[in-house]
Formats: sequence, structure tokens, C-alpha cells
Amino acid sequence: MKNIVIDTSSFFVTLKCNLRCKHCCTGTPYAKGAAHFPLKHLKDSVSRYFEIIKFIRKFSLTGGEPFLRLDLHELIEEVLQYSNQFDVFEIVTNGTIMPNDGTIDAISKKADKTYVMIDRYGKLSEKADELYELLKSSGVRCHIREYGDTDAYSGGWVDLGAYSEKHNSKNAEKLFKMCNIVNKKKTNTATDGTYDYENDFLIVYCTMYNGQLHYCGRSAATLRHLNIDKDSDYVEVTNQSIGIEELRNKIIKMYTSQTPFACAYCNGELDDSPRVVPAQQMP
Repeated sequence: MKNIVIDTSSFFVTLKCNLRCKHCCTGTPYAKGAAHFPLKHLKDSVSRYFEIIKFIRKFSLTGGEPFLRLDLHELIEEVLQYSNQFDVFEIVTNGTIMPNDGTIDAISKKADKTYVMIDRYGKLSEKADELYELLKSSGVRCHIREYGDTDAYSGGWVDLGAYSEKHNSKNAEKLFKMCNIVNKKKTNTATDGTYDYENDFLIVYCTMYNGQLHYCGRSAATLRHLNIDKDSDYVEVTNQSIGIEELRNKIIKMYTSQTPFACAYCNGELDDSPRVVPAQQMP
């Protein structure tokens, strides 16, 4: 059985967010009751995940807004126990909240591995500069990614559309193959010496949501929004009744089989996708 190597993996720590962005790619404002997962469940998910996965180039904590978790430092400490299995541990924030001292301390313990991406949405991200300076003074690598009206990163966001069926199976398959979210590798993972072309299975992108490995955040959001349990579109990583080898088999099978159900309900993120102004707020 091949080992699993991942280029980029996001990990949801909460769906709670202090912004209500109309075009949120994970549908957070549209969720019925924002999920705020128990810390123990998140820690169990992390430990189980790294049992299954050989190596991840970039492991990214996301949400929602991660800094809304006052216990985030405990999860960070759990993740950093597996620092030999990833290159970069990233936390993505919207620049509206200052993390507590415990979180800053936890991030700075392994400053060579940790990285904070601060997305600045104009005046909404009123803490972006203050957070940047605090992280820098703590020795933590960080970057402000600008999402202003006129200078938005990558030209702005992509409107993935409402959760309504848009494509037949043939067009959904075509969209899946073209979608940048799951197919566009950011760097060559093989260059770091951790990827063996003969013995490893490479996944470009995946999302961990509530103990489940999904193709992407939109896929998880679609199943959640439509209240559909399409277990062919995810693997229950935290299922202790299934052994590690079987879980690896299930993940590889998922990525080598059918087009995800959710692709029929998505516009996709393509090279030529029309862009919209980021972080437009809903009433």
C-alpha cells in the first residue's frame, strides 16, 4: 500500500466567524448554527490524521475565524508535535481579532515551522497591522494578503454560486478536472525529498472538516448545506473501528474514482473564472 503525501491540507477549527461574507467559499454565513468543534475532537482528528498521512507540505488551520477559539493554543501545541511531518504550519486569519497571549506563545515555539497569513479586507481588517507587528516582534513569520476593492489578490474572489444543481455528470467531471482548488499544485512537493514517485500517492489538496477528509471546503459545505450524507465524497478519519491501512485505501480510492457529488453544485475555481469583490458583507 502506498503512503499518502499531500501538497496542501486545510483543517477547519471552527465555522464561527465575525464576518458575514456573501461569497464565502466554505459557506460559513449560510450554515445553520456555526459549528464550533470540541477541542478534544480536534486534537483526536489531528493525531489520527498524522497517523494516516506520511507528509504534508502546508498544513493550514482555517475557519471561520481561528482566533475566535480561546483554546487555539492547545490545538497548536498538538499540531506541532508532528512538525517532522510537514514543512509549513499556517494559520489563516481575517485581521479583525488579536489572538490571546497563549496563542502567540504557542505559535512562536516553533517559529521555523509556523506562518500566519493575514487576509486584509480593507477597513474590516482593522487589526491587521497591529497583528503583523506583534507577530514580527515575536519572531513569527507572517504576511498581509491584500484583498482591497481595487488591488485584490488574484483579482478577487470567485463566486462559487448558490447550492443548487448546475451541471450534469459529464460537465461536473469536466469541471472537477479543471478546478484549481484540487488540481493546481503550488510547489513541487517532491523537491524536499519526502515524496517517492514509486511508493507514495500524491494528493494536491484536501480539507479536514469535523474529523472527515473532503476534497475541499466547498464540497464539505455542499453536503452540510443540502443535508446529504454522500460518504463517497469523504473519509471518516476519526473512525476508530477502521484500521490505518484501510483508511489509506479509502482515501486513495476516493481520489481515483468518481467525480465528487458537490461539483454538480459549484461554479468551480478556474483560471478564467469571473472575479468578485472579496468580503462583501451580508446584512
